[in-house]
Amino acid sequence: MEYRWKDIRRAANGTCTWLFGHETFKKWLHQSRGLLWISGSPGSGKSTLLKYALEHITQIEPAAAPAKILLISFFFHGRGAELQKTPLGLFRSILYQLLDKVPDLLSDFVQTFRKKCDTIGKPGEKWDWHLADLEGGFEALFPRILAKHPIRIFVDALDECGETVAVNLVRKFQDLISKAPLPGSIFSICFSCRHYPILTLDRRLEICVERENGQDIATYVGHELSHTESQFRNTIVDRAQGIFQWASLVVEKASRLELQGNSLMKIKTEIRRTPQDLNKLYRGLLEGIDQDERPKSLNLMRWVCFAIRPLSLEELRFAVVIDGDATYTSLQQCQDAEEYTDDNKVMERKVKHLSCGLAEVQLHQNRRIVQFIHQSVNDFFIQDGLRILDSGWQSVDLAIGRAHYCLSRSCIRYITMDEICQSEDINPWNVTSKFPFLRYATTSWVIHTEQAESKKIPQGDLLCYLDWLSKDFLGQWICIYRSINPSPDNCPPEGTTLLHTASRYGLMSPLLAILGNLDKVDIEVDLKDGKGRTPLSYAARYGREAM
Repeated sequence: MEYRWKDIRRAANGTCTWLFGHETFKKWLHQSRGLLWISGSPGSGKSTLLKYALEHITQIEPAAAPAKILLISFFFHGRGAELQKTPLGLFRSILYQLLDKVPDLLSDFVQTFRKKCDTIGKPGEKWDWHLADLEGGFEALFPRILAKHPIRIFVDALDECGETVAVNLVRKFQDLISKAPLPGSIFSICFSCRHYPILTLDRRLEICVERENGQDIATYVGHELSHTESQFRNTIVDRAQGIFQWASLVVEKASRLELQGNSLMKIKTEIRRTPQDLNKLYRGLLEGIDQDERPKSLNLMRWVCFAIRPLSLEELRFAVVIDGDATYTSLQQCQDAEEYTDDNKVMERKVKHLSCGLAEVQLHQNRRIVQFIHQSVNDFFIQDGLRILDSGWQSVDLAIGRAHYCLSRSCIRYITMDEICQSEDINPWNVTSKFPFLRYATTSWVIHTEQAESKKIPQGDLLCYLDWLSKDFLGQWICIYRSINPSPDNCPPEGTTLLHTASRYGLMSPLLAILGNLDKVDIEVDLKDGKGRTPLSYAARYGREAM
């Protein structure tokens, strides 16, 4: 859960220091109960500022603090995995940090965990935590912990968990503040968030970043372009209008133009032509992509934007080559194709080129993963970027649905490659080195299919892709899934048919196509899988009323 923390840029030297002298921050710091909002436009530097506060706050804590203050943090990550952008991940992280800091106060919670392990089995395989368990656990432990330790909680990018979820979280923490016992104890929360309507709930203590960071941007630009004249640097600072992300991109552009041998006059002209609006800046970059490279860029951006989790360079090298229309039947054929990139360093350069610098490679748990440089880039691609690269889709929903459709077919094609079908020793320990993209393809194809279906993209051709009557694909899929990730909630049981899968994931168009063939082939619509469930029971369990 520390991935997002490490991903956030550390504050440049000489920046963010104003925060601790800000009257609003000092007021929050000395309150026994308080909720502070660090708000700002996309790209203004909210996350960097909150990280700076968390790293340095121990140096300025009030001397009168009754005991060691527990600093708890969570950084929502809209481009990350499920636990990085949901309340479940938030409360898991909070409880883990508390367990690490004050283990003696969480003995009851640990006892509950051990009881689950003894009676149900290994966590992650036989059972998983549910949000209600973790919320309830935290609320029960909260008074006991607060009686002995002051608590400060920092939550970054609250808006990236979605508006409804954010509203509920704010109300929950407000309720905790109001019910916090012991008047002499300290319990305070700091949220960072965009200027969202949700935050009208409580804005009594608020710091608006773009109103305060002008000198920080000037310091950053001055350091990066110290060899240029001050008037030029001031132009960049003034045009940034408090948006650090804009200043960073323009500084990079100026440096690139200088390396290309352009005159200062030419560079100044280009900077003045650069739109001040971030989305317009991103649009200009995409519109500059050559027509013959747009399909490659579109393919890459779909993966970066809509992958269920960020993909590694190794995974992405196969993902972008194997599409639903490709004729490859083996991984060797893929690797022999001119589109295939067999080197991570070359792939990294390709990512930067095809994304116009809007995607980057970051190290995460010994994996070099690909992601957008900022959440605002992800938002832009969803709203406009995909349709700029693929003008055939006028609707945002249809463009998103088409993206998920393409990703699902790539996953299916990868699972059916000859080398994978013929392999007899796939397991959790060798799957990544042997078949880099297999874990993702196995666990995600049906999720992408479900997402495409939800955006009204027809899925009738899925029957042909899966060769559904032969049952070969589903058997292969189940076998691989059970070998690499036998999670009880997600792993399909033995005996799963396409009817079971369609009913479970709400795939109406494949379901109708199957039912339309009832008079031609022998299909048992009430067939039970290995867990004794029929297609109808799956539809009922997952609330698929239309089925």
